[in-house]
Amino acid sequence: MAIVFRCPECQKQVQVRDDLGGKKVRCPHCKSVVSATMPETPEDEPVVATALEDEEEYREERPARVRPRRDEPRRSRDRYEDDDYDVARSMPASVVVAIVAMSILLALQLALGVLALAVGTLNPEQLGRALGQVIGTIVVGGLILWGLIVGHRLAWQWGRVLAMLGAVLMVIVAIITFAAPANDFTPVARFALGGIAFITSGCLFTITFSLGTRPAKEYFRLRCPSCGRFTSAAADFFFNTAKCKRCGNKW
Repeated sequence: MAIVFRCPECQKQVQVRDDLGGKKVRCPHCKSVVSATMPETPEDEPVVATALEDEEEYREERPARVRPRRDEPRRSRDRYEDDDYDVARSMPASVVVAIVAMSILLALQLALGVLALAVGTLNPEQLGRALGQVIGTIVVGGLILWGLIVGHRLAWQWGRVLAMLGAVLMVIVAIITFAAPANDFTPVARFALGGIAFITSGCLFTITFSLGTRPAKEYFRLRCPSCGRFTSAAADFFFNTAKCKRCGNKW
């Protein structure tokens, strides 16, 4: 405890130790020797000076600031809570790159389909099969593209899986095309097919690696709010709910 009083000479506040009560002390402001027996300052009034015994040094002091007690402990805000994270998140550059690559693939597939129909070199059975493959590819790719734009986890999962498988397949097709005997393909057809296969595989690899980045996983809400670990496990068929493999949390 301390004794706080007002100097009768200069009318400024002075604080001394409680063991100096009733003793003579020197005011640090006017240097007058006064008696430390007149506490007047309320507890909440700031103290501006401290007086010690006559032979000691004088120094300025401030009382420690006391924080008001809270009835409940303050809860730290989790940046990955669904209520705030859905509103605050923005599309990262890696997801934009994946969307652009997927758009290029769909445009290329549509152009090839239109070219095949315009040429009409296939018989009706082959033409129907090729048309069905083009339509199926565009439908599946369009659904994945839409899911990437709206941030659906299922589009992230299937986009990575199908893109990796397709990229490997296209690399094999390109290698076979360029390694085939010269009699099987004309030079123009060889470079056209090989170039399309390489472009397709490049776009598919871009999608795979772009969706595997940390910002992309955070955009698709794949970080566990409890332990902070990223996951690729789905808690339901459509991946509306994710499940953490470490702590078992679902969100």
